[in-house]
Amino acid sequence: MLSCLTFSSSQVLHLPLLGIIGIVRLCLNVRIILPVLIIWGGYVYFNQQSIQQEYTMQKIEIYSKTVCPYCVRAKNLLTKKGATYTEIDISQDSELRDSMIKRANGRQTVPQIFINDQHIGGCDDLYALEAAGKLDDLLKGLSHA
Repeated sequence: MLSCLTFSSSQVLHLPLLGIIGIVRLCLNVRIILPVLIIWGGYVYFNQQSIQQEYTMQKIEIYSKTVCPYCVRAKNLLTKKGATYTEIDISQDSELRDSMIKRANGRQTVPQIFINDQHIGGCDDLYALEAAGKLDDLLKGLSHA
């Protein structure tokens, strides 16, 4: 007579404790739940991969400074969306700062964000696009701000 059922070296289920009804329920739950979890996990994984691939195809540049909470917020939102970006730190380079000001039509604050060479603006502008439901399309290249 079997005294235990082993799933792995760390998980041992004792049959006498579970009883026959418990074992039947366990088998039914594993049969039902395991495939659902596998299918759902695969869907989430591939969905995230396709979103990330769409967003990484876009050219995203962020002009920032080392100590800037708005830069951190903007980068966090893009990272949350699965987008990859190039960060251009202007803290120590006046030529990069001048280049940013020229590209941003005179705006001197950071961050200044560009998606496919289109000026988006700063952190507040990026979050406004998100609130309006336009950021995802912009990151996919489907619309213009």
